[in-house]
Amino acid sequence: MKKIILYAIAFIFVIACKTKKVNTETRTSTSTDLPFTLTETYKDWQIGEKNNAIIAIQMLKDWGNKNFKESVSYFADSCDFKLESYHQKLAHDSILPLMESTYIGYKSAKIEMQDWKSVVSADKKEEWVMLWCKEIMVADNGTIDSTNVINELRLENGKIIAFKDYIHHFPSIKN
Repeated sequence: MKKIILYAIAFIFVIACKTKKVNTETRTSTSTDLPFTLTETYKDWQIGEKNNAIIAIQMLKDWGNKNFKESVSYFADSCDFKLESYHQKLAHDSILPLMESTYIGYKSAKIEMQDWKSVVSADKKEEWVMLWCKEIMVADNGTIDSTNVINELRLENGKIIAFKDYIHHFPSIKN
């Protein structure tokens, strides 16, 4: 009986330790065996430059501290902005008024950075940084509003050329 139990345990151990081979062809393939069709060719993203993340995070920190001119210094001559209800390609001199307008009605912001990732396409033609954070905004009247935010920033030659902002509003805090 002990031998049967030992064989059963050994068999279960072998089965549990056996690794399943993953088909990596579907990852880079544009074939129709994927559950969804991509609107653009898969770019085979790789880990990108940490310096790009530093640029993106510093830009966000400067914005949070109302250092708008410094925040804008990280942007290229033009930038494609996609915000919650806004999409516009702006010249550099129009970015400062946009940044300042995001603070209308608010006296302060606190940013709690949760994570970030810098990626580059395999062909090195696109570099993006993703930032995950929580923004806690204090309105002029003292009301506090919090949102989870995902920012996607495309960089080229160390400058931000695209900025996407995805937000998740929390219910208002009740006193």
